[in-house]
Amino acid sequence: MEHRQKILAIFYDVTNAFGTVCVPILLRKFEMNGVRGVALDWLRSSLTGRTPVVKMTQRVGKWERIVHSSEVSVVRGTPQGGVLSPSLFVGGVCDMLLYVLIGFTVNYADDTSSLISAADNEQLYQNARLSADMLQHFCEANILVLNASKSVLVQFRGRKQNEFPQINLAGQIIPCAEQAKFLGLHVRQDCKWDDHAQYVSGRLHTTVTMLNGLKGNVDEKSLINVYYAHANSIMSYGIVIWGASDWALRTVFVAQKRLIRALAGERYWKGLTPLCSARPLFERYNLLPVFSIYLFEACLIIDIAVPLDANVERTVVEKKRKYQPLAVELKEIYNLRKITVVPVVISTNGVVLKDWKKLMETLPLTTNHLKLMQKAAVLGTANIVRKTLAL
Repeated sequence: MEHRQKILAIFYDVTNAFGTVCVPILLRKFEMNGVRGVALDWLRSSLTGRTPVVKMTQRVGKWERIVHSSEVSVVRGTPQGGVLSPSLFVGGVCDMLLYVLIGFTVNYADDTSSLISAADNEQLYQNARLSADMLQHFCEANILVLNASKSVLVQFRGRKQNEFPQINLAGQIIPCAEQAKFLGLHVRQDCKWDDHAQYVSGRLHTTVTMLNGLKGNVDEKSLINVYYAHANSIMSYGIVIWGASDWALRTVFVAQKRLIRALAGERYWKGLTPLCSARPLFERYNLLPVFSIYLFEACLIIDIAVPLDANVERTVVEKKRKYQPLAVELKEIYNLRKITVVPVVISTNGVVLKDWKKLMETLPLTTNHLKLMQKAAVLGTANIVRKTLAL
């Protein structure tokens, strides 16, 4: 979007993904990827020859009878609820990217999505159809079934549009939507996080009801454990992404203050008198506000330097070495998870290193930001030279 590209995302749904894995194909792929010998025999023995039985208990008055179904051999799928089932499924679709050559396809367990971009809508829709056809051929070759009715297409745009692309998948049209839920995050077509903030706030309000039911029956330590399990985990998930929205953080913070007041037994609903300040309660329970959780997850040390052209690379190395002790100290003092040192180095003539793209992803910056900073560096150098010549 920063490069004026048209972008859409397709979030695919695989019907009964773990239960439809073809075991012979899966074992052949593991063997091709270097799993052989005892390890392959162990996988084969655990995936083949399974004969599940259904057990039912029938009660009639005081009498009780246990009924067993006949044994049925299972030739497809991974063990239901098994710890290795997601890993086995990933191993079965590890070559998906070799089939889907258009767009950027991401596969996380049984959640598959494709991000497609183009210069105009016509080319974008054509690429989306080709990408969907490639994924459909891959699933047919691996005996997997894509569910078009549960798949969702979201076209990212700055404003609402009445026209939606018609992407066909196995004879059905993929429904278009303004927002979709992917890996627990509510993604909107306008790239705003209002829906996700409302979702997180709703989960926090549910936790308020839970704390009210537990308060008086368990000790304070147990209540704090409930807070971390049902509230802090929800707020922390993906906050590096959606926490960049100030409105989203403020919305969640209102619900968090309500939750903290309920934890302390204070009034958390509106009334004739103002609510008590939540700040002492955060200090009392040693809990972080959602703004601090965001900083906890994404802390950066940024230093800007404008050296000579020949000293750009050396300056980057010196900056990273210079701030490394500070990063370690801040991490220990504030109990932070990660601190990244980001040196922004542009020479007096606007020269930057080749790895500037990584820096743009970290901050994040765009090509326009780079051009503005290079322009500022060059104009600053010209201003110094002009003043020196005027002496």
